Amino acid sequence: GEPSSTSDLNLTWDIDSWIDFVTEAKFKPIEEARPVYREFLKTFPTAVKYWKMFIEQEIEAKNYPEVDVLFKECLLKVPHVSLWQCYLNYCRLTTKNRENGTKILEQSYSYAIENVKYDTNATPIWKDYLQFLQDSPISGVEGENARATKIRETFDKAVEIPLANSKTEIWERYMFWLGELNRSLKTKLSEKRYPKQLQCQVIYRERKALDDNVPTMKLAIPPGEGNKEVEKLAVKYW
Repeated sequence: GEPSSTSDLNLTWDIDSWIDFVTEAKFKPIEEARPVYREFLKTFPTAVKYWKMFIEQEIEAKNYPEVDVLFKECLLKVPHVSLWQCYLNYCRLTTKNRENGTKILEQSYSYAIENVKYDTNATPIWKDYLQFLQDSPISGVEGENARATKIRETFDKAVEIPLANSKTEIWERYMFWLGELNRSLKTKLSEKRYPKQLQCQVIYRERKALDDNVPTMKLAIPPGEGNKEVEKLAVKYW
């Protein structure tokens, strides 16, 4: 029959029942949902989707101290791009209209980039950060020069990492921005950086081919408790 408690769920490692158990939390008030998420994440601490669900429910209820605690618990333990995107969305929300909001948001972007920069799926975070830098308010020629240097240095780092869609999302944007800034600098940097960017595109395709072979599992469970064939494939490609 149906597991009557989470201890029964633990014994059976019945993934579908666990997912039903946690999905119901979405439709409860946050005070009732919180212990459900806690119980689930204690058993499946790397379940990104459900960390995100829990956090978004707390944000919706404007329980910001709770949200801060959750991010401290999960961001470094489960450094998944979608969680970092969720964190940056939260930072944008909570720094809006604050006196030093731009500075805090820049620190948040730097923190995120530092932790996910080599993830091949981190392209949206790099792209958002570069757009944020380009949109940041400045004053005077010195400020303008400092901002241009920061944007160029950030582009330089991004084009030397094997990121998804880096040709259209990073490289072409970099060349467009340089063209607007200084055409002779664009020619010089294009010649210098393009061979590395091409190499990164090749590395990305190789990594993606490997990743595509790794079977996806709904949740991480102890070895021997899941589908044996899926486990063998996962071990082979990792």
